[in-house]
Amino acid sequence: MQWQSKSLELNAILFLGAALLFGCGRNESEPRTGDRYDYLIRGAIVVDGSGAPPFQADVAIAGDRIAAVGDLNAAQADIIIDATGKLVVPGFIDLHSHADDQQGDWRGMRSPDSQRRAAPAFVSQGITTSVTNPDGLSPNMPLAEQIASVEARPFALNLAYMSAHARIRFAVLGEDSARPATSREVALMQEVLKSDMEAGAWGLATVLEMRDGHWSTTEELIGLTSALKRFDGAFIAHPRSQSHRPGWWLPSLHAKRSTDYPWAPSMFEASKELITIAETNGIRVSISHISMRGPDPDQDVIRTIDAVNEARERGVDIYADMHVYKANEIGTFGGLMPFWAVATGKPSPTFHIRPSQPQRVFDYLTPLRDTLADPEKEERLRQDVEYLIAFRGGPYEIFITEHPNNEWIGKSLAKLADQYGLTAVDMAIKIALEGDSQYVGGSRAYGNFRSEENIALFVKNEWVAGDTDGYTTRPGDPGYMSPRFYGAYPAWLKTYVIDRELVSLEFAIRSFTGLAAEILGISDRGVIRSGLAADLSIIDLGKVAPQSTFYDFHAFSTGFDYVFINGTPVVAEAELTWALPGRVLRKPHN
Repeated sequence: MQWQSKSLELNAILFLGAALLFGCGRNESEPRTGDRYDYLIRGAIVVDGSGAPPFQADVAIAGDRIAAVGDLNAAQADIIIDATGKLVVPGFIDLHSHADDQQGDWRGMRSPDSQRRAAPAFVSQGITTSVTNPDGLSPNMPLAEQIASVEARPFALNLAYMSAHARIRFAVLGEDSARPATSREVALMQEVLKSDMEAGAWGLATVLEMRDGHWSTTEELIGLTSALKRFDGAFIAHPRSQSHRPGWWLPSLHAKRSTDYPWAPSMFEASKELITIAETNGIRVSISHISMRGPDPDQDVIRTIDAVNEARERGVDIYADMHVYKANEIGTFGGLMPFWAVATGKPSPTFHIRPSQPQRVFDYLTPLRDTLADPEKEERLRQDVEYLIAFRGGPYEIFITEHPNNEWIGKSLAKLADQYGLTAVDMAIKIALEGDSQYVGGSRAYGNFRSEENIALFVKNEWVAGDTDGYTTRPGDPGYMSPRFYGAYPAWLKTYVIDRELVSLEFAIRSFTGLAAEILGISDRGVIRSGLAADLSIIDLGKVAPQSTFYDFHAFSTGFDYVFINGTPVVAEAELTWALPGRVLRKPHN
């Protein structure tokens, strides 16, 4: 295959270049007489996570540390791995991971199922550290209690916890949270945040687009995050919008300005707010899973990139993280039917926890039929469905993945509409009325929300790190799933390094490792150096490829021969070992 030959050629070029560097002062340490290591990786092409060019070296592991990097020809080891022509890279640091924010024990790292705690979807793609409690979500609080519960059982990944803004805000404001906080409430939230930081949090995470966070004002966030400064903590924020309008916006409800809902900014405006917070408080801020969903009429992607670059030139510590998948599932949490048209009662003011079971909902068909029976409501419904179809990629980019009518699976909304002689809006309503009554919208589907061009614009920036936005899952799990849970990092390497050659290998590896460590503030991981933690992967670049799809979620990526976490292989000879060597990484304080 063409991509394989290109990858093999790249391997050869790397190997030859590394050979030239081998004798050029790249050795970091030499074995002492009598040294014996646990593992010795020979002949590797080291991409060290700093962004420096690859170089050839041997890498030795003793205990949980990298013991030596260099020409270790005279060294001895219990296990010697021939990595000739293969890459050795630092373990990937996933800046936005839902590894432990779920309630109960169904999915999180507190599960009684040891194979779930082995995090196979994550470790099989080279992830060794998950930054968890993203979007300000957590299963319980305070953080010390959450950490204690996860440490009750062994697990595979290193876990770096964020303090959960949604939990904190709900604890202080309670059910009356659909409003800005008072100065007294901000002070109370600061005290909870300080307690979490003292328990080992690496910063604060929030979800400003959802109802848990979007009532927080900029002033409130500046006040709260000012408490991070003395801890050198980071602020990792799902912005208020990832499109020309926030995800909650609907034309029938929000086209006219009202005091009943908060600010509805564009992605550019939302990103500018986070730049302001970073600059005002002098803290590191990362824009979570930065992307542009739906159309981009105002070129928000270019304006956002320009704004971040200008801020960084002023010395502002503003960053972003992202995955490179165009598509996302659109059926489980709402689909193409606006929630107001299929729900009864008032929604909860908060979504501060993840469900402990797959997202199954009430029978929505009765309220949907009632909506369609009311001419005024039906007109509003059609207006919103038309908007939602465009927002989720358009009818040609929306594909059915689960529906009682098996003949529809794999077909686009456009193709089905043409098949029945219907408009896209009418077809979406037909799918809902004839679908699974426990899914809002009747089906599960995915839409290509994002364009390749916009993703590529973000990938090329030195301030953009990687993430999965993924869950701790294992083969056979039902419920909400995305191919990125298994393939986020291989997809980035395959598409933008191997196939498109848009960025260099060392640039991409830094995005996954050294840059992510810099954003979070981790000093002993993210690069390959003697004395640092032995979180490493051995990669056969010619075989790197994601395998998971929206029709076959639970398919492991290829190309990762070994993955070490704290010196223990969790992948060996391209097979999972199911080892559980992970640790909770607590942020040190002076």
